[in-house]
Amino acid sequence: SHAIKKILQKNKRMKIDPKELFLEVISNKQITPIVKELQVMVPEKLNFRFEAGMHVDIICKELDLVRKYSICNSPNDNMQAPKNMLRFLIAKHNEDGLSAFLTKKVLPGDIINIKGPYKSFIFEEDFQKPVIALAGGTGIAPILSIIKNILKKNKDLSVLVLLSVRSRIEILEMDTLHKIEQKYKNFSFKITLTRENINVANRFLYGRVEKVLPKIFNDLSTHIVFICGSNGFVSHSKKSAASLNANKKRIYSEIFS
Repeated sequence: SHAIKKILQKNKRMKIDPKELFLEVISNKQITPIVKELQVMVPEKLNFRFEAGMHVDIICKELDLVRKYSICNSPNDNMQAPKNMLRFLIAKHNEDGLSAFLTKKVLPGDIINIKGPYKSFIFEEDFQKPVIALAGGTGIAPILSIIKNILKKNKDLSVLVLLSVRSRIEILEMDTLHKIEQKYKNFSFKITLTRENINVANRFLYGRVEKVLPKIFNDLSTHIVFICGSNGFVSHSKKSAASLNANKKRIYSEIFS
């Protein structure tokens, strides 16, 4: 039956072909000073299927720009978008570029052009080994998708998400992380603030990943490690995980440009 399962998974995988779509924006909400949550509608008849952790290219003809954005939600059992909605977290780090356009100009009812989905994280599916996922800012998007998917397959798995943001005003998806924590007994999350003064009266950790990770774990040799964020975040996190004996073959990362 294990072999049959594998074949079924392979067949499922083969269905996913990137396609170009024009989708309606349903909402574009400000969730932190620099991040908006963009939701688009994917009608069922378009037969859009994706795997956890995948991204799409958003194409802007006016500005002649294309950028990749991870799909924040996890696929349902048919590999489709839950409630036919796709969620993206868009961070505006500067005043020009596609992210700035998407956060400032795009409104409900607008049509955006996407192409995808594409694989970002390439990883072996192993739903038995404990998982640690390190997310820098909007790197939480693919991480959430992957984590929800893994827990759906093994609800007893030990999973920890560590989200790193500069300050409390930039915290993303804490409500989602709470919901997952209510649902799965071995799931937990921690949030570390890299540019805030220490306050012992709250739940947060303080400092960069390389400072806080050794306080949470002293050994990651049996873990699978997912890392997503900026270039600097990913390289520091990889070093930090490796220094705690994480197996390099089980560290999967994606850099957000």
